[in-house]
Amino acid sequence: MEGLGRVNFGHYVDRKGITGQVSLSDAGALDGPLTRWQTYSLPVDEKFVASLRPAISDRSRSGLFFRAALSLDKTGDTYLDMSAWTKGVVFVNGHHLGRYWSVGPQQRLYCPAPWLRTGRNEIVVFDLHQTTPQPIGFAAALQSTYVLTNRRSGKVLDVPDESTDQGVQLVQWTRHGKANQQWRRTTLSHGLTTFANSLSGHHIDVHSESTTPGAPVIQWPATRGANQQWRLADTGAGHVKLVNVHSGKVLGVESNSSADGAKIVQQNDTDDTSQHWHLDEL
Repeated sequence: MEGLGRVNFGHYVDRKGITGQVSLSDAGALDGPLTRWQTYSLPVDEKFVASLRPAISDRSRSGLFFRAALSLDKTGDTYLDMSAWTKGVVFVNGHHLGRYWSVGPQQRLYCPAPWLRTGRNEIVVFDLHQTTPQPIGFAAALQSTYVLTNRRSGKVLDVPDESTDQGVQLVQWTRHGKANQQWRRTTLSHGLTTFANSLSGHHIDVHSESTTPGAPVIQWPATRGANQQWRLADTGAGHVKLVNVHSGKVLGVESNSSADGAKIVQQNDTDDTSQHWHLDEL
């Protein structure tokens, strides 16, 4: 097009499926590369999904379809939270909603109101790895953001000085509403949770994968490690303990302090209220 100049596009490769040589092994005289083979696509379209019947030859083998029905009194735009699943695609009332993957980038799928209906609705999930069904949550936003408030002090979990540096020690601070006090929660399989800071993007992390009481809790880039994963344990009155999956220790305030700037550490579970947190969704 004249007058718009030249656009140079970088080389981009999005590889799928088999990308290299296919070989046989432990096959005797047939060992070696396979040649003259063909690939066929599966007809996973709306007609195919509608024709599925509940027949499973091997429940332990991955690559299964799961079907769920739900009844709605009214409809509206929503997101399907697939963070408890692994990797696959979702159909809602026969419509292909999209694909998800536990490692990202997409774990919540937008479902427009016209694809839902009052009365009975059907959700079909094709997951490449799951052999058992997992819950599917409905959310009003692409991702939920929370402020974590300490029960004893009333202060909130904070990245000091609005730092975006990795390794910064987390503290508690009086709530002021800025992004360094806001945490994006992602629910993993088996009910586990990670929290990423809205400003820095770094995760709540136990330093150096320590299992020692008093080890500092820092912000660190996502590693998918168990030291960045937390299990929520109900303590009543809307509060929870955050139990680190790797160490088994709980998120607490050093010395049970109520002061601004007190350090956040992992501790043995004493059930002190400085180890209790309220998750306020924004």
